[in-house]
Amino acid sequence: MKKIDRINKPKILINKEVDWTRELLGQISLKASYSNVEDKYKNRYRHKEVKEQLENMFMGKCCYCESYIGDTDYEHIEHFKPKSIFPEESFKWENLFWSCGICNNNKKDKWDESCIFINPVDDTPSAHLQFLGGLIDGLSDRGVYTINELDLNREKLIKARQKVLLLLLEIIIKIKRTEDPVEKENIKNRLKGFIESDCEYTMMCNELIEDLLN
Repeated sequence: MKKIDRINKPKILINKEVDWTRELLGQISLKASYSNVEDKYKNRYRHKEVKEQLENMFMGKCCYCESYIGDTDYEHIEHFKPKSIFPEESFKWENLFWSCGICNNNKKDKWDESCIFINPVDDTPSAHLQFLGGLIDGLSDRGVYTINELDLNREKLIKARQKVLLLLLEIIIKIKRTEDPVEKENIKNRLKGFIESDCEYTMMCNELIEDLLN
């Protein structure tokens, strides 16, 4: 999980958030339950403009596991505060995130005020999470809770991280073995590709590079 800066709210939400929220809450009052409300009132956050802005903000990656979305999974618009519990937050830009199906389904409508999930926008993930090779470890109760509930150490995710680590380690070994300063600097520049914001697992790569090169 990488710290992300939230970009500008989509125009559709600027224009429609208040109306959509009022209509949704009115339907909940009328139907006596969020689950009884028709999807046409609940799912307006799936507007094309919202999807495009979220995909750009998270650079096509899941906000939680940092895996690319699209090749093997459908993207999900994640409500950090579950919309079934906080329907008034359904169309709030600050509550919308970009997620893979696995992380989104694992999180579902879970919400514990005493131990909130790590928020990649409002929180500093590195204060709660650290990597031990391809495994992610919790540095706080919230970090442990986030890892366990989202299953951030699932087998396929660990294997995907390990593939990136092997490529990264090959470059680092070359740097350690190279004596020529110019060549060493050129090889170091190759590392930048692993820590660019649009690459997978940048938090893990950043940690490894800092540990081995400093």
